[in-house]
Amino acid sequence: KPRFARKHLIAIVAVAVSIVLAGGAFFIMNRPTDEATDTSNEVVLEKMSAVVSAVEGDVEFKRGEDDWKELVEDTDLQKDDKIRTKDDSRAAVTFGDKSIVRLNAATTITIQQLGNERIVVTNEAGQIYARVAQSNDRTFAIDINDHLFTARGTAYKTFNTGDTTGVEVYHNSVKVDETE
Repeated sequence: KPRFARKHLIAIVAVAVSIVLAGGAFFIMNRPTDEATDTSNEVVLEKMSAVVSAVEGDVEFKRGEDDWKELVEDTDLQKDDKIRTKDDSRAAVTFGDKSIVRLNAATTITIQQLGNERIVVTNEAGQIYARVAQSNDRTFAIDINDHLFTARGTAYKTFNTGDTTGVEVYHNSVKVDETE
């Protein structure tokens, strides 16, 4: 009979260990993950930034009265910086709110305003494509020859080539105003 009691004790301990392990596994699998509590869709910025995220071909930038210099990826840009792409060249700038502007070949832009409430890029020549992060607190606009194209959606292209200036909207709408 002691042998029978010992087998029961071992069985009871095995069942108890199994219950504890199953409970632990259940707890681990059902705990809240970072994804469930992630609020990263809302971008909170201390100061708006602009960084060159892609360079292809011959691309230059100019800061203030400095001469034009070769532009490389990961360059931090500031208000009033100018970027120009030469023929067969392209570049992209990513802003702190995850908005992106892509410069086509033979394009020149100026970062006119770089703030948490407003970003304005001047398209001096060429074509730029803008993919804008939606925000209720921030506006994103492209200025061409005293016409301001403000994003009301997320994607549009502006062009300023010779006799033709304008906008091509890919998603939602763009508000057009004359600047003063």
